[in-house]
Amino acid sequence: MDKIDYCDKIEGKLIDKTVYEQIKKDPTEYIKKTIKIKADKLLKQKKITLAKLNELTSIDELPKIRRQPKLHKTNIPMRILTCSKDTIKSPVSQFMFKIFKQL
Repeated sequence: MDKIDYCDKIEGKLIDKTVYEQIKKDPTEYIKKTIKIKADKLLKQKKITLAKLNELTSIDELPKIRRQPKLHKTNIPMRILTCSKDTIKSPVSQFMFKIFKQL
């Protein structure tokens, strides 16, 4: 599979309106602001430390997608995966997981 074919297959998946919705505005600033407000509230309530506040609000990267070809199938369809490690929501997810794990 060459690069053009690879990109065409992904483009075909991403334009499927039954699966994906194209957003009109970049949500990054809204997400950062919301996380900051919630984290500040937790700090004021002494439920987190200043170090935890910095951890929760320090990453600005958005999740990225990557493609994984299904080589064992004919016509080599693609699977789209979302990579959210080390992204804006990663520290929040890890923090929430630790809380839920204790329940």
